[in-house]
Amino acid sequence: MKKYISKLGRFLNEKAASAPDGSILEKENIVLNCKSVSPQEAIRACGRLLLESGCIEADYIQAMLERDKRDSVAVGSHAAIPHGDKEARRFVRKTGLAVMTYPDGIDWNGEKVRLVIGIASRGEEHLEILKRIAEIAQTEETTDALVEHTTVEELYRKLNGLA
Repeated sequence: MKKYISKLGRFLNEKAASAPDGSILEKENIVLNCKSVSPQEAIRACGRLLLESGCIEADYIQAMLERDKRDSVAVGSHAAIPHGDKEARRFVRKTGLAVMTYPDGIDWNGEKVRLVIGIASRGEEHLEILKRIAEIAQTEETTDALVEHTTVEELYRKLNGLA
């Protein structure tokens, strides 16, 4: 599982679609230093941020929960990327992200997760989003440093491709 993020990054460098810089993540959708919760609560929290920012309809949150039940969205390197499947795209109004950091970590089906990035994608923009996530969460150490030492502004710039 640890090598998943690195492999994903290499794959996406070859296939990446583009998403307009500065349009994926709103600063209001970044919440740092969250208290540990269950994976389901973390998914719901990301979903609420996406819902409140107009990215999704409420049914998308349930689709994210169901997606995680089928195949865990914890991707290694202390990161998880809750998202719906292709069929759930009908509940996406606009592409966006919700980012939450959990310094004490979440036990996500036996895997430690400290960075949760909820994804809502209308089309193929998710490839560029995943590429950016792979770049900032390459290893447990890089994710941990990000969780422990980043600001809202830094996360905003990195995930929007501005840094």
